Amino acid sequence: AIGGAGCEAPLCFSAPSAAGSTASVSGSAALATDEAAAPDFHDEKRFSHFAWAPIAEEEAAHALQHVGLAYSSFSKIRVRGKDSAAFLGRATTAPLPALRKKEDCGPEDRPCRLTYSTTPLGRVQTEFTLCRTDADGQEWYLVGSRDHVRQDVAWLRQCVHSGEDVAVEDITDEVCVLHVCGPDSGRLLTAVEPRLSSLGFMRARPVRDFAGEQGLDIQAFRVSFTGELGFELHVPAADGPRLHAALWNHQSARELELRHIGSANINSLR
Repeated sequence: AIGGAGCEAPLCFSAPSAAGSTASVSGSAALATDEAAAPDFHDEKRFSHFAWAPIAEEEAAHALQHVGLAYSSFSKIRVRGKDSAAFLGRATTAPLPALRKKEDCGPEDRPCRLTYSTTPLGRVQTEFTLCRTDADGQEWYLVGSRDHVRQDVAWLRQCVHSGEDVAVEDITDEVCVLHVCGPDSGRLLTAVEPRLSSLGFMRARPVRDFAGEQGLDIQAFRVSFTGELGFELHVPAADGPRLHAALWNHQSARELELRHIGSANINSLR
């Protein structure tokens, strides 16, 4: 496992056991024990010098052929207020996502966009996936790097002009994100929750009582970092285990060979 910003995320998972469960590889188990294969000098190390490398390669191959389930430890920031659209239009580079009627849009779908925030000199300060969460453009949801959340929140607050009605709130610890990716990810999610069958690329859709689980309300995003079909499922942190169970225990998970995958695999496919 790897840690950052007070959060630990799985680097990779061991091969499935006879019982069908997996365990994350962390600590000393993640380091190569062959001194000849793992030089003392950090700059000489290669991806293949670590004991977890073959497992990450297997996970990557599986994600490219079937479907994988990962924990994504992003930052989550809420920006709201009557001046929030004007503020984000000034503080970020891409045009703000607008509500448009398209064939792939449901009545509650919200548009998303990848954007950057730059300094006055034009240097890249940070990047976000930006999602409009209301029709009036007075509330926005930003997803960014977990390691830079404090810096990003401070930067955004610094960009608010005096007198503007804009509130910037760090809600990272309140939201859990599970990432489902691979060519069969759409089949899996459609089987678990049919209301996601028509979700278009770079769109978000709220789903209440996900998979028939009362009170399990999520935001589903059609995005991926693997080059394959993918979805991010954002859920209140306390409901993260329920969401995982709804996916992992579904009959289609076994039929489609759902497997846990770690961040080493995700990053290798980006």
